[in-house]
Amino acid sequence: MQVTVSVIEIYCERIRDLLDPGNDNLQVQQERLRGITVAHATEVPVGSEAELVQVMQQGISNRAVASTAMNAGKKPKLYACLPLHLCL
Repeated sequence: MQVTVSVIEIYCERIRDLLDPGNDNLQVQQERLRGITVAHATEVPVGSEAELVQVMQQGISNRAVASTAMNAGKKPKLYACLPLHLCL
């Protein structure tokens, strides 16, 4: 069995690949075999909990952080997703 992980965020109505920050405005799609996925998101194979945490930390370090007049004094809302794919 192989486990792969992607780290993406939804920010300002755009889906960004946090493992490849230049890869933004990704699209959600439905595949026949894999179901709902994010097209062209980076997928990294992980073999242990420690590797999973390392990939998550790498992605989190690339997340968008910005301040606007609307959220002055508040933490900006960020929606991060961690899709896991299991291949048997």
